[in-house]
This record gives sequence, structure tokens and C-alpha cells, in this order.
Amino acid sequence: MTLSIDRAVSALAGRRNNTLLSAIRARSGEYFVGTVQAELDAEQPARAWLDQRHALVDRGGDLKAWRYVVYDLTRPQMFSAPTTATPTPPFGFIDAPAPGEIVLGDTPVVVQGWALDDEGLAGVQVVARGADGREWPLGQVSRESGRPDVAAAHPTAKELDRAAWSFMLFPDDKTLGPVTLIFRAIDIHGTTSILGERLLR
Repeated sequence: MTLSIDRAVSALAGRRNNTLLSAIRARSGEYFVGTVQAELDAEQPARAWLDQRHALVDRGGDLKAWRYVVYDLTRPQMFSAPTTATPTPPFGFIDAPAPGEIVLGDTPVVVQGWALDDEGLAGVQVVARGADGREWPLGQVSRESGRPDVAAAHPTAKELDRAAWSFMLFPDDKTLGPVTLIFRAIDIHGTTSILGERLLR
């Protein structure tokens, strides 16, 4: 790896005589040379392992757009590489109608509830599930306004001013039944959770 290290350090320092290069040559060890930042970022498992090694970087070079990084593979860092947290699922509730069957008559029925997420809610999808288990989408709820009670209980959630939602069922929708209506919240990461279900007849 000596030639690659020579090139890396020389490209950064603009000269062949360099204290970093001399220090590298004076030590025995195994090294890895990264030439472009995107190169390292594209290989996450390898990057996570390398992040636990000691990186020898010549700060005299231009590190803004690209860089050479020389990793000393024999010297572990004194800290562990950061781990990526698993996104928490969205959460919420169906307030009305109460659990049970929805029987449509000649007037519309409004299903109401609330939904939130710690980082951002993409929406709440309404899905119909038939007796055979087949599912098909009916649409998205309307996210209208905030809920002071919900905001007080979950002050760190995002978009508190859009926590409340509603979905209108019209008399003609009775032709769908009997089906189970599933209200599924989706956050900005694609993580989903079911807020509740209602049987439509």
C-alpha cells in the first residue's frame, strides 16, 4: 500500500516530504486508503467497520469536495461507530364512531380521530378488507387541525397543528359492505401502524 499512501498524502500536501507520510512509513501496520468520500459512504458495512479504526487525515489538503483518508487498520478507535436508530411507528386513535359496526343510512357518517409521529406523519390511509381477506385502498383521511388535549399529552411530536383527522362515509358506500375499514398511519420513513378498525355494513 506504500505507493497509494504516497499518492494520497502527496496529493493533499502538494509535496513529497510530509511529516504524516514519514510517520506512516516509520510504523509497521496495515492501511486502507479511501480516495473519495462517496466511495466510503456507498459501502455502509465497510464504512461502519472503518469508522472504528484510526483515520490518519492530512488536514492540509482540500477536504471540502473530496479527500484522501488513510485508515490505520491496526489501531481501533476508543469509541464505537454510531448506530442508526429504528424509526418509531406513528400513533393515534379513532375517537368516533365508537368501536363496533357502522351502519350507513341516508346521511353521511364521519369517522374522526387523531394521529401523530415523532418525526413527521405522511398520512393516514383508509383500506377496506373483504371477507376473503383481499384489501383495497379507499383514500386518505383529511388532516384538518390541532387537538389541544393530544398536544398536551405528546408535546414533542411533529405537526401538532394537524393531529386531528376525519374521513367521510357516504350513503352510497353501503354497497362496499360488509367490509372492515382499516385506518393505517404512515410516517415519513414509511413505517406504518394501524390506528383502529371499524366494521362497515
